[in-house]
Amino acid sequence: MFYKCLECGNIFESGEEKVHYERLHPDDPICEEFRSCPACGGEYEEAVQCSGCGSYFLKDELTEGLCSECVDSIACEYRYDVRELMRISQYDEPCEVKISRLLACMFDDDEINAILERELLKASDIVRIDCSRYIDEDREQFIKILKKGGAVEL
Repeated sequence: MFYKCLECGNIFESGEEKVHYERLHPDDPICEEFRSCPACGGEYEEAVQCSGCGSYFLKDELTEGLCSECVDSIACEYRYDVRELMRISQYDEPCEVKISRLLACMFDDDEINAILERELLKASDIVRIDCSRYIDEDREQFIKILKKGGAVEL
């Protein structure tokens, strides 16, 4: 098992902790055992391995099991891949959009999505479309839909 120091960031294995004994009360003859980071003596928590690069992090430092560098790398890989993002977007939650009442009455949700998808694909055949806004809006959700869509195995 691996641990990460909350103060200095040191990663260390079980058994490497610094062990020291302290009395809780000056008059108490019984000492309590305390364990701390071997580098700085600080508090530590269990570390979890990033499923991308294999480095160790605190659980709350990971997004769907990936460190920020791995998420950044995946985001860069998909940034201009409109076709793949459209394929996996079927696994994403729909969101509401404000449009004119006329258009809402003339087209149903499927027709509106089909029109917008067609236009986006046409545009992407002409120029590179940067999809960073979609990716960066909710990186955790982005990684989740990549997993659901089979684009990323973690």
